[in-house]
Amino acid sequence: MHISFKLHYHWGLILITLPYLFWEIYWAHEVGYACIKWHTRLMIYVYLWIFVYLFSYYILRPIGRQRHQRLITVFTAIAVVLFITELLLSAFGVNETVMEKAGAGYTSYYQVGNESPYHAYPPNKQHWITKPEYRYSRMSNSLGFSDMEWPVNKKNNEKRLLALGDSFTEGDGAPYDSSYVALLRGKFSSDSTIYIMNAGICGSDPFMNFASYHDRLNTYHPDIVLQTLSSGDMNVDMMVRGGMERFLSNGKVQFKRAPRWEPVYALSFISRLCFTALGYDQLLLKKTDVDNCKNELDGKVVGLFKTYASLTQKNNCKLLVILQPFLFEVKEKKYGYDFSAILSKLKGTPNILVVDLMPFYNKRIESANKTPGYYYWKRDGHHNPDGYKMMADGIYKGLVLK
Repeated sequence: MHISFKLHYHWGLILITLPYLFWEIYWAHEVGYACIKWHTRLMIYVYLWIFVYLFSYYILRPIGRQRHQRLITVFTAIAVVLFITELLLSAFGVNETVMEKAGAGYTSYYQVGNESPYHAYPPNKQHWITKPEYRYSRMSNSLGFSDMEWPVNKKNNEKRLLALGDSFTEGDGAPYDSSYVALLRGKFSSDSTIYIMNAGICGSDPFMNFASYHDRLNTYHPDIVLQTLSSGDMNVDMMVRGGMERFLSNGKVQFKRAPRWEPVYALSFISRLCFTALGYDQLLLKKTDVDNCKNELDGKVVGLFKTYASLTQKNNCKLLVILQPFLFEVKEKKYGYDFSAILSKLKGTPNILVVDLMPFYNKRIESANKTPGYYYWKRDGHHNPDGYKMMADGIYKGLVLK
């Protein structure tokens, strides 16, 4: 007795690619968009070809073999062109997002990640800030901030400074001892009455910082709160996260919803060319949408800082708002967000002091005969240790003058 069977090559191709598909689905479930790599984007066109081939083989082929062959030939040529185009766009990083350029893969701006309103690391654990250009370790304290453990009780005559902000406050781009906060400590080393706490967290914004101060950090009785504010906070974080409305009554956080087509944008550089041509940016918003949101956004930020100032004043604490520029802004000597309306409405508000680092940066860079790029990581865009020294010097000068 002789047994034989015939395995069509398209079923062989399916059997070969199925394990990869299940593997990608598993990681998509575990880590979300972070599973997307260069090979994920390329395999999309392989699966698309398989789907069209099977559809045409079982639906169109019985109708006409020649029609089926022509369709497969044409679509195969299209799939190959798309595959090669996607490969080239991926290789040259065309339309990469900021996070992808930093080596973090595609990250949705609309993804909460940490549902806690305090946006902190797991307490008392080591974590790493890893980018293509550097890798630095941090150890979190019991509150989840990358700093030493802070005593709750103040010493007699002790003056406490609490630094709040995002990655530029935590010190992304430098070792722990080279963050602006650590370097600021060094400037007050001869004054034993000054105690400085670093509550900066990568990815946070002033609304998250306020929530931390309001609920947890005011018990440490700071005398001055140093709160950074950047165009990134305005143009990116608050644009997609919203204001105080993001904090739900159940203690969790909810950002604005991403467009339903975000998975297409995330999976394909070719699709990004199309969305860019339609006027969408990396936040998946059109410029008109952003422009229409500005007045609303300004109002939310003004309301935040007035509430912030009122609370700090109630706690016998001063609020120092620090305008912090990015590399491209220092080069252009102009912020990427127009802060004029915000600063105008905050002018005269009790207990708010503003330090604009832009003039100090420009003067320091000019006097040192350096280029702005000397103080920032070229690819990542955060300060390097020299940049954080400049930041610490500018804030120290602002503290002394204020």
